[in-house]
Amino acid sequence: MEYRQPGASGLKVPALSFGVSDFSGWQLMKSPAVAERYGQPRYVAHQVYYSLVGRDYEWELMPLGLDQGVGALV
Repeated sequence: MEYRQPGASGLKVPALSFGVSDFSGWQLMKSPAVAERYGQPRYVAHQVYYSLVGRDYEWELMPLGLDQGVGALV
């Protein structure tokens, strides 16, 4: 059985959307401006740590996601 990476056969597979994991608030806030400046797609999802004990997401990243249009994956 041979394994090939996507695109190794010459086919280019475009990504439909991009997401990030464990970005801090300032990194997530800067990313749309940087993506726009360089003509890159912006992030549409943010994977965060969230539990009954660790609810830090609610204070900084949840309002930021609502403002910038970035969804959350918990």
